[in-house]
Amino acid sequence: MLDNEQSNSEINLNLKMPPEQPDGDFSMRNLVLTIYSAKKTFVVWCCIGLALGIIAAAGYFILNTFISPPDEQGDVTVTLTLNYDGAENAMLPNGVEFDMRFFYEEIALWENALKAVGNDDVTVGDLISKVTIAKQMYGEDVIENVFNMTLPYDYEVFDSTRQKQIFLEALGEEYKKFVTGKYFTDISIGMLYGQQVRALDEAGAEIIWDPFRFDMNFAQLNARYRTLAEILTNLFNDDPNYRTSEGRSFSDYATDIKDIYISEISTWDERLVNGIYIRNIDRFIEEGQYRLEALERNRKYNLELATMYNDLLASFQQADVQGVIVDEAVEMLIEAKSYAMAAADLQRQIDQMRFLLNNIRTNERVISSNSQEAEAALVGFINDLGKNQEKLRSVIYEYYAQTHRNAAESSVLYSSAIVTEAEGQPPADGVSFTRLLMILIGLTFVGFLIGFCATFVKKYIAER
Repeated sequence: MLDNEQSNSEINLNLKMPPEQPDGDFSMRNLVLTIYSAKKTFVVWCCIGLALGIIAAAGYFILNTFISPPDEQGDVTVTLTLNYDGAENAMLPNGVEFDMRFFYEEIALWENALKAVGNDDVTVGDLISKVTIAKQMYGEDVIENVFNMTLPYDYEVFDSTRQKQIFLEALGEEYKKFVTGKYFTDISIGMLYGQQVRALDEAGAEIIWDPFRFDMNFAQLNARYRTLAEILTNLFNDDPNYRTSEGRSFSDYATDIKDIYISEISTWDERLVNGIYIRNIDRFIEEGQYRLEALERNRKYNLELATMYNDLLASFQQADVQGVIVDEAVEMLIEAKSYAMAAADLQRQIDQMRFLLNNIRTNERVISSNSQEAEAALVGFINDLGKNQEKLRSVIYEYYAQTHRNAAESSVLYSSAIVTEAEGQPPADGVSFTRLLMILIGLTFVGFLIGFCATFVKKYIAER
């Protein structure tokens, strides 16, 4: 038994322990040591990847921003502003009421604008049905002289958004040419809405001079000179810094005109009130009786009309129980008043004529002498009025001739075309910063991988 135990002990002593397993070929320690041993190669490749990423990202940004930017998507709008006098009141330059249909009726504007695009596939009919022209709003208020011309984003007749922009800008330019070519011509200098040459011509209409009454004629002179002074004052208020070729402002001319009716004409007004002056005394005596009869007939006619309207008013009062139409009653009262006033004025003229006829019989020589003096003054004033009106028209025309070109250039203004993103439209392709970042990170990571592989290749070559 002991022998068996001894033999087993020998066996156990002779057994060999299994060899210790060596560490595997890959470990974090070996990885770090490998990279560290070839750190220059690794860093170089990482920097190359980073540099390539920066270059590629910059190239992507420049290409999509400056060299070949993507076509913008959205509604294209050009704002057209009418900038002449009267436009804010919805009028054309000549004062005629502006109608929105004008934009669509002038086919030549659309045809000329299409030529600027150079797209032969598009027709005027295609465009007119798609271009929306509407007045601009400021809150709830409509701006009469500002219009938005818009092409929708889903209108695909044009090849690109840029063509839409070119067309709308060309349409604005064509409208400007049309307005300046039709209204701002040499013939229209000073004659457009709000310009004073037209007002001067209208105010300078021929005066029908009374054949007998000096007071009526001097009153018309006074009124005419006051109108001229008002026109000159308006011009001065519009442009106080303007000086004519004579070095004078419109205020200087207005002062000269005011002196005429304040100092000279008013003197005769006082003399006419305090004396008896009759134009054409011989004719006045011959026609006196006839004129009295004519004035009397007109007075009776106006009195009859006033009486008739008064009777109608009385009938309205009697029918007050059934209700009276107030507007009609007011109209009747106004008519009755006007005829009564006309009859009273005619009675005044009748009394004055009788007074003059009676005085002529006793003081004809004195009245004749006074009247000759007044006639000479009146003729002088009439001649001076013609010269002054002609002079002022020349001065005012010169002013508008100088400002006419600038007024034409600024009569119609239009903005550059603006692309506005519309609701429901597809997003536009542009510079994606996410894509730009992916390019940068991606190429940097490629450099990292190449550098990582290069370190192991270098180690392998060194071991061999």
